[in-house]
Amino acid sequence: MLYLAHIIQATPYDVSNFRPLSMLSGFSKIIERVMYQRLYKFLIKNRILVNAQNGFRKNKSTETAIFNFLQLVLNSINRKELNCGLFLDLSKAFDVIDHKLLLRKLYAYGIRGVAHKWFESYLSDRYQKVEMSQADRTYSSRFERVLYGVPQGSVLIFINDLPSQLSEAEAVLFADDTSLFVKANSEADLQEKVTLATDEADRWFNENRLIVNAKKTTWINFRHITNKIKTNLTVELGKCKIEQASYTKFLGVWFDEHLRWEKHLISLNKKLSQTCYILRMLKSSCNIKTVICFLKEHEEFSTLNREFHNYETRNRNDFHREIHKTAMYHKSVLYQPKISTVLSPKN
Repeated sequence: MLYLAHIIQATPYDVSNFRPLSMLSGFSKIIERVMYQRLYKFLIKNRILVNAQNGFRKNKSTETAIFNFLQLVLNSINRKELNCGLFLDLSKAFDVIDHKLLLRKLYAYGIRGVAHKWFESYLSDRYQKVEMSQADRTYSSRFERVLYGVPQGSVLIFINDLPSQLSEAEAVLFADDTSLFVKANSEADLQEKVTLATDEADRWFNENRLIVNAKKTTWINFRHITNKIKTNLTVELGKCKIEQASYTKFLGVWFDEHLRWEKHLISLNKKLSQTCYILRMLKSSCNIKTVICFLKEHEEFSTLNREFHNYETRNRNDFHREIHKTAMYHKSVLYQPKISTVLSPKN
C-alpha cells in the first residue's frame, strides 16, 4: 500500500532535514507485531540480547539506562578513579542500516531457514519516491528500491554486538542511543584506555556502516564537586576530535560533571510550569478523561496520573482542585529538595 507523508520543517532549505518515512498498512502491522513477539521470545529465551541494551525490552527503559550509567559514575567517584563518559550521537541510525548486514546478523544469532527467508522477503522489494509541491506545481521522482533503513526495534539486534567489541569501556545502550564509560587510576592509563575504546568503537561503526555525528558527540570528566581540576584528555573518533563538555543531555536527563542536577531541575521546572498552565486552561473546557490522556503523555506527571486512576468516581470540582494542588506540589516541592538531597555528592 502506498502512503504519502507530508513533512514540514522549520528550515526547508536544508536537505539533511528531510528523510523518507516507511508506513505500514493495518494488515502489515498485525503481521509485524506477531513476528516481533516470536522474535523477542527467541532472543530472550536464548539470552542473545546483551544486558547493556535497555531499549524496547520488558522491565527495561530509559530509567534503567540512566540508573546503570549513573551507577558507573558514582562507583568510579567513590573509588577516587579518573573517568570519561562518552556520549555518542548516531546520525539517523534507523535510516542507514544495511539490509544485507542485518540479515547476516540474524543468521549468526540462529534465525535461519523459513524465518530468515521471511525477514529477507520482508525487507526486500520496497520502493520509495520523493514528491515536492511548489505553488501550483508538483514534482515527483521515480520510484527507487530501498536498500537501507529498518523499523526501530531492529536496531536492538544490529547494535547488539557492539559491547563485546569494547575491551576497556562499558557500554550503556537504549536502542541507538550509545554511551561509553571508561575509568582508570591515572591520567596516562585513562588516556590509553579512552584511545583504545574510541578506536574499537570507530572500527565497529565503520564495519557496520553507521555514522557518528562528531559535532553532537561529547565527553565528560565526572568528578566530586570539591575537585575543580579537569582531566586533560585528547578524545578522537576516527579523524574527528570530540569536544569536552561540562554537561550534556542523556535520555532526557541533563548530566553535569559534578552531578549537581541544577540544569535538569531548571529544565524540568520550565516543563512543569508549561504543563500546569495547560491544565488550568483545560480544566474548564474538557472532561476528566481528556485530562488523564494528557497526563499520560507527560512523564513529569506520571505520579499525578496514578493518583487519579479512578477518576470516574470522583466529583468533577474536587478533581480539578486536586489537579491544581498536586501539580503545584510536584512543581515546587517534590523535585527540587528531594533530588538535590538524594543525588548531590556529599561535601
